[in-house]
Parts: sequence; C-alpha cells; structure tokens
Amino acid sequence: MKSPLNRGGLRFYLVIIALLCGTLLFDTTSSRSILAGLPCLILGVWLHTWAKGCLRQNRVVATIGPYRFVRHPFYLANALIDTALVVMAGWWPLAVALPLWWLAIYIPVIRGEERYLSENFPDEYPDYKRRVPCLIPWCRPLPYTGEGFRWSNPNIAGGEELPRVVRILAYPLLFFVVERLVQTRFVWLNHGWDLTGLAGLIMLYVLAWELHGHQRQRCWILPVAMRHPMLRVVVSFIVLAAVCYIPGHRTSIKNFVPIGGTVLMLLSVPVFARRPIRVLMAEALSLLGVIAAGELLWLTPALVLIYAAWILDQQLGSVQSTNGQSLTEGWSGEGGQPRPSRPASQSDRPASQSDAIPPSFWPYFYPVLAVASAAVIGVKLIGHLLPFHIAKF
Repeated sequence: MKSPLNRGGLRFYLVIIALLCGTLLFDTTSSRSILAGLPCLILGVWLHTWAKGCLRQNRVVATIGPYRFVRHPFYLANALIDTALVVMAGWWPLAVALPLWWLAIYIPVIRGEERYLSENFPDEYPDYKRRVPCLIPWCRPLPYTGEGFRWSNPNIAGGEELPRVVRILAYPLLFFVVERLVQTRFVWLNHGWDLTGLAGLIMLYVLAWELHGHQRQRCWILPVAMRHPMLRVVVSFIVLAAVCYIPGHRTSIKNFVPIGGTVLMLLSVPVFARRPIRVLMAEALSLLGVIAAGELLWLTPALVLIYAAWILDQQLGSVQSTNGQSLTEGWSGEGGQPRPSRPASQSDRPASQSDAIPPSFWPYFYPVLAVASAAVIGVKLIGHLLPFHIAKF
C-alpha cells in the first residue's frame, strides 16, 4: 500500500481525494475546471520530460536544458502537475492543503539529494548550487552550451518516462468521465463526446502499458498474427463499413467534423512514403479522416491504439543489436544503473529488420485505402452540404 507521505503516494492519494471530494461529494469538478487545469498539467509534463532527456545520472552535474534555470526541474514539474489536479478538482480545501502536504514531502527529498550531490561532486555542485535557484527560476540562467534533450537518453529510450507521461495525460479524461457519469448517470453514453472520452481514457492506459512493454521489457506488444499486414486490410474494411452503416453520436461540432475529416485525409498524402513507419502513419491519418467524417469519434482511440502498437513493434523490429546480444541487454534501470540482462525467449526476441518490414507490395495498399476513404468522406460531406442524405449514410 502506498504511503501518503512519499512522492509516489502523494499523487495517488491526491487523485483519490480530488475524485472523491471534488467530483462525487461536493460536485465542484466541471468541464471549465478541467480545462483550467489542463495548461498547467501539460506544462508540468513537458518540463518533466525535458529534464529527463537532459539528465545523466551519476556521471556529471546536469547544467543543461532546464537545469540552467533551476536545480530541481523534476520537482518543479511535479508541483505543476499536482497543482493542475487540484485545479481540475475545483475543491478549495484541497488547494489549501496541497502546499503544506507537498512541502512536507519534498523538502526532505531535496535536502537529501543535494547532500548526496555535494558529497559525490564536491568540485562542481557547490558552485552550481550557488548560481542556480532551487525551484523558482528567479535569476539569470546559466549560459547555453548547445547540448540538451536527447530522445536516445536512457531515461527516455529505456525508462518509465513516456509511459508515465501517457498516464498523467489521462487524468483530465478521468476527471471528465467521472464527472459526466455522476451528473448524467448512464444517459451520457448517448453523447458523442462522452463516449469518446471514455474510449480515450481506456486507450491512454492501454497505450501506457504498450510503451512499458516496448521500452523496458523490450518485447513485442502484439502477437505474430496481429503483426501480419493483412490485418491492416481487415481493420480498414471494418472502419469504412462502420462509418457507412453506423449512425454517429451527436456532437456539438456536427457541421465541422466532415471538414476536419477532409483535412486529415489530405494530410495523409504528404506523410506517405515507402518507409514502413510512414506507410502506417499515412493509413492511420486516412482512417481518422473517415472516422471524423462519420462522427464516430469513439472509434478514434481504438484506431490510434492499434496503429500505435504496430508502429512501436515496427520500431522495435528495426533496431538491431550490433554485438549479437539480445535487445533486452544493456538498458538502464532506475538511476542510470544497468539492469541485469535476461535471455530472450523465442516468443519475445525481436526479429531482424528484414523480418519486421512488410513485403514490398504492402505499401501500395495505402493508395487503395486513400481512394476509398476519399469516396466515403466525399459522400459524407455532400450529405452535410446538400439538403438530402444518401441512404445508408
């Protein structure tokens, strides 16, 4: 059981209290409060990810990226995220309690970390501590060195940062879904945005699980059968048929959705290239355009989830070990320490690049899909612009 007196327990209990008091008991959570807290949440997530991509644990004192402005950008980012959750809850007693709660937990953590850095980097850290503020960037930052964030940083490429980001970005949808469920009970399922919010919430948590398996466990996300290119044809057919024969749920932007679908369809054209990743992205954009045109927005999270899994598996399959070791070896664990390697089984050992790339004729499926998608979007658009509706649409 998590303790409310440590960093992990703080956010866990903060979300529980926010949902219980702000949404269920006192009904202070609303769409406006969720939107008000969203910028602060996004800023905190961005800062945390930026700092992770600049950190080199146990090697040097980080003085690049956000470390030019404050000594502890991680904790500043956590403060922004926690503040955003309180704003979304809209319950003022929680806003009063959070600063005391937060400081009681993080002040000992910051002091312990600075003591550790001073002992291990006695030549660099005291001067850095003197020149850079702790949490609030109130003075001139350190000079820019031309170095900074790297996606290849083990904290990003092999850690928990990206799955954590996805889970944090799911909080606004969690507040929205619970708030709508409390207010309208199960009638809310008839509204397009509510159904889309629920589907999006499920998608983000499953996507976090996908990222965890892809980055830390270095295993395939999908079984072999679901990595076959023929499944893309089946998924595309199902989406096109659903848009043609299932009436869309009502949304507040009904007249603009088909136009948005047309824009997505057009964007897929310059994205397309012979590279497998570009093919998958172009197909996804084309199908998202069809879904938008048909106002089946609740299908969007499922489609994004499926194509994200395909793209991640494609990326995993195209990464080859240069020394013949398993791709599960050499990835950093917490604190930048190497994780003990484990033998890769036949089921989770990534294939070679030639095995991972679909046959050469599969990229030509996109033009066929694009033509079919354009036809469906065109009919949907005509049905909105002209005073008649074509049967079955």
